[in-house]
Amino acid sequence: MTDATEKKTLVEEGTEFKGSLTSKCPVEVRGRIEGDLNAPSLHVSGSGAVAGKVYVGQLVSEGEIAGEFDAEAIYLS
Repeated sequence: MTDATEKKTLVEEGTEFKGSLTSKCPVEVRGRIEGDLNAPSLHVSGSGAVAGKVYVGQLVSEGEIAGEFDAEAIYLS
């Protein structure tokens, strides 16, 4: 997905974010996001959860997702 030198937006485990989030970097969610999210890609880890309206190029989810998702590619596990 992303290599160690690439910039990314990280929502760490134990963090809850409510509202609108727009990022030009890939977003990795280990915590929880509730609201609108717009980014080139989204990775929801096993401990992560995203609920809301999501617009991304690529979605990879190992965690919880709910809401409306608009993505070019979706990978669920």
